[in-house]
Amino acid sequence: MIIHMILRILGLLLSLNTALATASTATERQIGRDFARQLFQSASLSTDPVLLGALSRLTLPLIQASEWRDEPLFIVLIDNPQLNAFAAPGGVIGVHTGLFLAAQRSDEVASVLAHEIAHLTQRHFNRRQQDGQRLQAAYLAGTLVALAAGLGGDPTLGTATLSATQAATIDQVLAFSRAHEREADQLGLELLDRAGHTPGAMVSMFQRMQDQQRLSAQPLPYLSTHPISVERIADTRARAGAPSSEADDAEYAYWLARLSGQGVESIASNPRVAYQQRIDAAMQSENWQSAIDTATDARYSFPNDLAIGFWQAQAMHRLARTADALVVLEGLAEHHTGLAQPYAWARDMARTANWTPEFNFYAGMTAVRQGDTDEAQRFFTAASAQRGPIAARAKAELRTLELNHSRQ
Repeated sequence: MIIHMILRILGLLLSLNTALATASTATERQIGRDFARQLFQSASLSTDPVLLGALSRLTLPLIQASEWRDEPLFIVLIDNPQLNAFAAPGGVIGVHTGLFLAAQRSDEVASVLAHEIAHLTQRHFNRRQQDGQRLQAAYLAGTLVALAAGLGGDPTLGTATLSATQAATIDQVLAFSRAHEREADQLGLELLDRAGHTPGAMVSMFQRMQDQQRLSAQPLPYLSTHPISVERIADTRARAGAPSSEADDAEYAYWLARLSGQGVESIASNPRVAYQQRIDAAMQSENWQSAIDTATDARYSFPNDLAIGFWQAQAMHRLARTADALVVLEGLAEHHTGLAQPYAWARDMARTANWTPEFNFYAGMTAVRQGDTDEAQRFFTAASAQRGPIAARAKAELRTLELNHSRQ
């Protein structure tokens, strides 16, 4: 399946080669939707509400601190232990669960995200094309194919692909790539500071990656497309100051425990994690009312927490309060604007309740968040043909799709 995905992405990039040289915002949006759709169709994704919520909470403040405005955003968490993260034109941010395993603090994960967001806001993909058009097209295609190869857990394939494409344009491309990496590092440090993170976390994360590379028998996928040098670390340290503190991060420890499948023996001192653990325990014991009551209390302090809201909605659904559950999930979707999963959960709830209009509507909303506008149109059309208040909402979404299409 991953090979088919690589071929589709390569075909997409080659067909858009000319357009990218003078890419408009609409063109980049189309690239983002197509790339996101392929990820959702082909990659193995994590739907853990704690980890997805953590990724969204780290990403959105960085986006808000950046120049990214009123553009689609696709945040994808890939279930893969390899250390990797990437950005693609049109607002796609992909992260392997291996990034969480490689880091030791949430600030370090945020530093990688800030770097990728900087690539997006500075339109490095487009600028690379403008500086080399045909030569750079081969490199751009190879870079994204290498990223896709890494999704399948085959860093050797990704590295070989990248090496082959680099060989033709080694001097020009690598020099330009280093300039973009420096620019992304510099802006990433600024984004970290604006979003309330420790800029020095980028230094400690770079050092951690370099140490892991020395111990690894194969190249780390992330370093295949984002090479780290001694000079780059030194330059980042000079700008950021001291590396981040190694103090305990209770919330991060909980994320790692979920990734490893290990249980947590006691309730954490961190208030958010303590609530999450209690609600999760109630869900595991099928004590639905207790889960609802605890989640209701928790949402006074953490109203947009993805895991707390999801478990509350799940418990409501179990007690035949599906309408209330859907309201909760819609609120989560409105806040976590880059995630498709809240709408996917709503879609699945509507299916199990045999609520056909709602199923079609939320399936359409899920498709929009996954970049599949054709599928979204199909589901919205089905929902708009049925009775009930959901039909009017589906018609409004159809008009939005048509308006966006007319602007391209």
